[in-house]
Amino acid sequence: MLMSTAWATNRDDLIKLLETYEGRKEFIEDKEPGLEVKFIRENHQNNAGYWLEKCFPNSTITIDKKDCKNKKDFEAALNWPRDILQVLKNTALIAPRYKTLGNKILNELGFNGERELSHFGEGGTSVVAGKGLLFSGIDLLFDKVEIVDKMDYLAIAMPLYAKLSSQDSVERRLARRLNRNRHIDTEMNLIQTKADKYLLIVTPEYHHVFKETVDLICSSTKNQLYVTKDSHHYQPTNFIVLPSGKIIISEKCKSVIDFLDKNLDTEILTYKPLRNECNRYGGLRCRTNIIEI
Repeated sequence: MLMSTAWATNRDDLIKLLETYEGRKEFIEDKEPGLEVKFIRENHQNNAGYWLEKCFPNSTITIDKKDCKNKKDFEAALNWPRDILQVLKNTALIAPRYKTLGNKILNELGFNGERELSHFGEGGTSVVAGKGLLFSGIDLLFDKVEIVDKMDYLAIAMPLYAKLSSQDSVERRLARRLNRNRHIDTEMNLIQTKADKYLLIVTPEYHHVFKETVDLICSSTKNQLYVTKDSHHYQPTNFIVLPSGKIIISEKCKSVIDFLDKNLDTEILTYKPLRNECNRYGGLRCRTNIIEI
């Protein structure tokens, strides 16, 4: 099941959302049989999610403010469903701040696997492919890495501490991004090929600041590295990989699309992003969550 955010700020956006939902639902479910598309929405009338459900029954998952600790967490859940929970190898890791909401969603979806509270449930803090799991190094302060080690992942902590006070303008730019939420999925993504090789795609700013670490990881694990050339505005590393291995990515990320096309034996699906899907905080991966039931 692919869970996405139902986000619209005005009438025109709402119309586009309804049109886009129908088009994307048919597009995704045709390309990925068995993958159901649902939008997460607020339990409130006359908002985008409400009208989406009216037009397309059973197309949404409803959440309520009481399911979250505070208004900030509630609004974040509506916009960034990736950070509520993450299912890895039939185990649902639920971000501690979303204990109630995460369990409610899993119950509604009929999830029968194991459940654990873990900061790894905040999906933006890690990228996962095959047996590889790269995560925000700061998670070592909050959680035991054994929770993913016991799932037989090779878990590698990635550096985060770029300096806002740096004389290097590139480092300052990266620091402003990383200091917001300690997420790495807006700076990198990891893909496993059908030949069991790994592709690590990183932004030029992240590679510039942490080049030594990134290059060492790639050489020691034999990952193939690609540094994006696309504007960070379009979140070129924040694409999603479907269970079949197919990739959905913004058509604006031309250099990444070209790299993937040359190095993957899989279908690359592109889409034209809505205006409000492109911003400095996150892209398609942040606004969706693939939950295998």
